[in-house]
Amino acid sequence: MKIYTKEMKLEAGAADGIWLDYREHTFLFFIKDRVWQKEEIKAAHHRDTAVAFVQEGIVDLFLLTIEDCLECSDIPFCIKDAGKDLIASLQDEKDYEWESVLVNEDGSIAFVRDGSFTLNDSMILKHALAERLEETYTSADFDAAYEKLAEKKEPYEMEGDALFQEVQKK
Repeated sequence: MKIYTKEMKLEAGAADGIWLDYREHTFLFFIKDRVWQKEEIKAAHHRDTAVAFVQEGIVDLFLLTIEDCLECSDIPFCIKDAGKDLIASLQDEKDYEWESVLVNEDGSIAFVRDGSFTLNDSMILKHALAERLEETYTSADFDAAYEKLAEKKEPYEMEGDALFQEVQKK
């Protein structure tokens, strides 16, 4: 079940870029651009989408690639900033889902692609995040570590370090 659908509108205010949200066992990857070209929308609909999860030092992040639409992009995620729903989900047996949501400049949704993580990958993610939640660091520590990592490595250079990668074929 999709949380977002084409032509829905997000609240105004988000800048161009990529960000993460979580709702109803679903990781939501938002990608906002000033203008989405017809070719990019077509590629998002008809090409493979890859989602990977990486842990590097105290940094957790997702890597998202949409063939011929979005180059490998990193989406940092600090479990210390997570809401109660996500933290509670770390203890259940339900698999996670994901949506990549392409957002236009005006906040309208241009395209949504959804998928599910396998139960095995969901359990890997839950275990990794539950362990991370017990570690002693702050959101500020995370931000500083992410900045250093981003200076050292491009997102595509971290693909080989992924705990898992799922590719949704089209």
